[in-house]
Amino acid sequence: MPGDICILAEPSPGEIAEIRQRQRALQTLFGGRLHERVHLTCQRFALPDESILPQIIECLDARLATLPPFPLTSVSLVAVDAPFWQTRLLRWQIEVTEDLRNLSAQIRKGLAAINVTPHFRTASSRLVTALEDVSAFNPVCESKDVTFPQYLFTVHQIVLSKILAPREFEILATIQIYKPKTSNLKLTT
Repeated sequence: MPGDICILAEPSPGEIAEIRQRQRALQTLFGGRLHERVHLTCQRFALPDESILPQIIECLDARLATLPPFPLTSVSLVAVDAPFWQTRLLRWQIEVTEDLRNLSAQIRKGLAAINVTPHFRTASSRLVTALEDVSAFNPVCESKDVTFPQYLFTVHQIVLSKILAPREFEILATIQIYKPKTSNLKLTT
């Protein structure tokens, strides 16, 4: 929905080339075009008041600072008709792990602390878009040409993105997960 804020789990920039290779392999099998910014949508919400955005960012930054980066593993492919995006998407279905549940819980608690109601009541979405504008999806072909489970990427950052219109977004903030505490100790020689 235009105006909604999405909270996205993304890989580090160093993993993008490997992800693109996997997308191109799927494109060879199923057609379509590569989805530009590969991510897992962890949560969506309507921003009740623009002035609280800095509070949301600060709260999420504090809650996610201690979470270690963690891997996402795909367990299958699914094709999804997306009326808002006006396209058919090919998506990786993600295994729900304790790390992912913990990330989702921290995000929900952070939003609740600022009285923001999330759209997703439970764990985050389990789908990561690989391809857009896919015209056909043959599960028989998928099962013999693509093996699962398959490592997808390691979650290193959380991005807040505002939906402006179909295929139009505004990046509002990027939050690095796991920020080791720095010591105030000084060594003397």
